[in-house]
Amino acid sequence: MSGLVALNLRRLLEHRLRSALSVAGIGGATALLVAVVCLSASLTGSVARAAALAGRADAQVGEITDSGFDERLFFAVRDTPGVAAAVPFVQATVAVASKTTLLMGFDERVRALGGPGASPVGRRLSADTDLNGVFVGPGVPRPAGASHGQVTITTGGTVAATRVLGVVRGGPLGAINRGAVAFAALPVAQRLSGRSHQLDGIYVRARPGVGGAELERRLTTVLGGRAVVTSPRLRAQQATAAIAALQTGLLTVSVLALVVGAFVVFNTMSVAALERRRELATLRALGGRRRPLLAGFATEAAILGLLGAAVGSLAGLAVARVLVAHLPAQVVDAFDVRVGFILSPVALPLALGVGVGLATAAALIPGRRAVRVAPVEAMRPEGVLEAGPSAERIRWPAGIGGLAAAGTGLALAFGVGKPAVLPAIGLFWGGGLLAAFGFAAPLAAGAAWLIGRSSTAGRLGAAAVARSPRRVFVTAGAVAAALALVVAQTGTEANTRSSLRAVDAALSRVDLVVRTHRPTSLAADQLLPDTLAQRVADIPGVASAHPAQDAFATIGAGRVELRGVSADSALPIWQLAPRAGRRAVASGGGVIVTATLARYQHLRAGQALTLKTPSGAHVVTVAAVVDTFGSERGDLVLALDHLRSWYERPGLTRIEIALDPRANRAAARGAINAAVAGAAAGARVETGAQAAREAEAAGQQVGAAFNAIEIVIILGAALAILNTLTIAVTDRRRELGILRAMGTSRRLLRRSVLAEAAVVGVLGAAIGLVLGIGGHYFAVLGTQQVGGAPIRYHFDPAPL
Repeated sequence: MSGLVALNLRRLLEHRLRSALSVAGIGGATALLVAVVCLSASLTGSVARAAALAGRADAQVGEITDSGFDERLFFAVRDTPGVAAAVPFVQATVAVASKTTLLMGFDERVRALGGPGASPVGRRLSADTDLNGVFVGPGVPRPAGASHGQVTITTGGTVAATRVLGVVRGGPLGAINRGAVAFAALPVAQRLSGRSHQLDGIYVRARPGVGGAELERRLTTVLGGRAVVTSPRLRAQQATAAIAALQTGLLTVSVLALVVGAFVVFNTMSVAALERRRELATLRALGGRRRPLLAGFATEAAILGLLGAAVGSLAGLAVARVLVAHLPAQVVDAFDVRVGFILSPVALPLALGVGVGLATAAALIPGRRAVRVAPVEAMRPEGVLEAGPSAERIRWPAGIGGLAAAGTGLALAFGVGKPAVLPAIGLFWGGGLLAAFGFAAPLAAGAAWLIGRSSTAGRLGAAAVARSPRRVFVTAGAVAAALALVVAQTGTEANTRSSLRAVDAALSRVDLVVRTHRPTSLAADQLLPDTLAQRVADIPGVASAHPAQDAFATIGAGRVELRGVSADSALPIWQLAPRAGRRAVASGGGVIVTATLARYQHLRAGQALTLKTPSGAHVVTVAAVVDTFGSERGDLVLALDHLRSWYERPGLTRIEIALDPRANRAAARGAINAAVAGAAAGARVETGAQAAREAEAAGQQVGAAFNAIEIVIILGAALAILNTLTIAVTDRRRELGILRAMGTSRRLLRRSVLAEAAVVGVLGAAIGLVLGIGGHYFAVLGTQQVGGAPIRYHFDPAPL
């Protein structure tokens, strides 16, 4: 057995290019798999690190929005029956020496939680207000890199100077927020973050005998809706939900890449079986058994898979770093942390296992066929995989079963709709490829007939195809998978862009927009003063100024977006809502929710909804449910006055401005710029058209990642074609030699090989376009279901 393995390993070294192609095919597929796993681990792990101080906490009292809650709630929590320890803390995003930093404040009570809070930093940060300064992480800039000195902290438009007490260089605390973290005593953190008498959360430990569910019930009763009671790991769960759509899409594409990689290995091992037919026949004639011969063949493929997975894992780590660095800001800002790359402990073992298993499985089919051929038959000049009765017949079980699966997928898509989209697309694409395999012989014969009518070279290529329809199908399957992905992805992107433009049409007609947050984010760098809208409205040439505020809030277990609007807002969800719903919101008794939020919270129009706010619980009516773009867990629109009063969030994040058509627009804009610059340093003034275009940036960012992945799969399909033509030339070596001896020109022979490639292209294009057109519709449904995006499907011929 070891001798056979050594023989196969020698073959790998003799055919370096072919081995490299197989390694590349497996590597591309496993790279995507590693990237997807590490992307999820990076976001959830980064959020979990920020909650490292939770230690042995059994529950957490958390803020409803990022404005915190009254610190007097701490005493109610501390005195709740069953509470063994209550640890208050502040967690705010500030700028330390102009770098965005997570400021965390706690006191000596944090030691009751154990874990990182019991570190020397935790012991030194006591309630002693004389400890006026901050400990900083390794990612915070310091004067000339010194361990001590003065730094400036900016938050909410205010600037304060404080001392650096020391540097936290390692461990769980230093890893929070990629090292851009600062720790301060609780009262100092409250002062530096502008949150006097406010807390962001309280970690709670239960007394022995009190369960977590019972503790949460008691705390919920005591708090009366002024804060939320959750698990300390809730933010990590919310982070996982926030990238569910992106992760599902990437996993779907990864499966396609794995299919293409399997085709590449299949073709490579088919070449090996073809070249070794006489060697295998000799071993069989000398008494070699089929099982050891097949095991040696599978071992060769497993080594290729292992090498490919190792290379792909390294490439996947690089891809994951790029994806992490380009996560949509709207996702990242919801959790107030910088997402750093984290290597998932299961990523590399999973990639190695999938790579080896995939390569081995793909090699078993040609390997079994090679060792089953009788020695006398294998000694014939023709190849092992030449046409014969078994190759020419239709495989009815596979063909009929594949058609049934594809039909079931279509029935689920059109009958059940969005909830069944994931099994529907799996059945449709998998069933389509299986049906094509079952009918490979007539499909290949039809494509060969078409090419054969073109020229003499076409007839030569068609004859070669007719001898090996299965081999041609395998390569055509790789081409079909790549084409299906391109058609589906490109069509979905086109539908997304057109749907976004239609939704943002009202915003694009706004003359000017003032806002303090980035175009792809809802996180405000600082709030605008409430009086700014009126000051802007009083500027000559301004017809109206409509204020608004956006914020994140926890509703149920989800992190959603709150939108506080005035009566004439151009916000898409507001414009799409019926007039009756808008009147209900303006009167103060209603809210408008997106269809995504309604689905997760089981809401419907006319239903009562209890909103937990820092000022207590408020009961409102769901005035309308609108299917439009929004966050992963949905959006909620309410009157601006209620957002500011109920959630204790004074200020604005956006002002929509209409100019008088008869006014001097340049002069009016100049006056607006001056007023805004004096009110908030981070605010910008832009046109509504600019704001609408920038609103598409997050979707384009995600689309760019999928476009890059498409290239990997297309390259895999190209490798499969290269392998197939290698088989073709190897299989026809004797035939080509005879033709050359008879006087056939090299040019004609080259054209015959190209004709065979054209057959693969025609067959792959036919299958891929059918799968791609259906996949386009399924991808739109999937984006609607998983991402909550109301993309309108329309057929786009451009991707074809």
